[in-house]
Amino acid sequence: MRSNSLQLILGCHLAVCLLMTVGCERQNPSPIENPYLGNMNDHSWGGLVEPGKDLRRVNANGRYVSVSEFKGKFLWTDYAAPWCQPCVPQAQAIKSLETVFGGKVVFLTVMTANSSRFEDVADQQTAKNWAQRFGLNPEQVVAATNLWSRTIPTHILFSPAGQMLYQSTGALTASQIQAIASKHMQAWEG
Repeated sequence: MRSNSLQLILGCHLAVCLLMTVGCERQNPSPIENPYLGNMNDHSWGGLVEPGKDLRRVNANGRYVSVSEFKGKFLWTDYAAPWCQPCVPQAQAIKSLETVFGGKVVFLTVMTANSSRFEDVADQQTAKNWAQRFGLNPEQVVAATNLWSRTIPTHILFSPAGQMLYQSTGALTASQIQAIASKHMQAWEG
């Protein structure tokens, strides 16, 4: 009888310790502390480029571009839409960072919609309006031109070879983007 009681008590203590450990984990770690790290053997630009076939999107100037055109540089992609309130300060942050990295990082904005209606896909004019509104390089603002169902703003950092180094969803400040990009660039180059 005593053995069963002791096992029950030990089992309860173990359960409590386990619950305390799980309950103490941070539920929303900052993107800098807990980044998404992609497969370093994946050279597909996160599925946007398949062998022999690039996904091309129209930019604000009407030229069709692919992420693979930025090979050899770090590429920070920002997914946005005109109706997205957090995307406004996000665009301002990206504009401020274009000169900070001195061309070592290319900032590509992908417009995911033209309006808040799901079926209202982005087009060249959407990209052009966004580029003009925030003074972004029109060559680096593109339209998704397909239905987009993910949360925005979304950020993805690709290495010069195309590996996905970082991915997050939600607004980031210029200093957060700079810290994240710098950390991953140093790690990748090292």
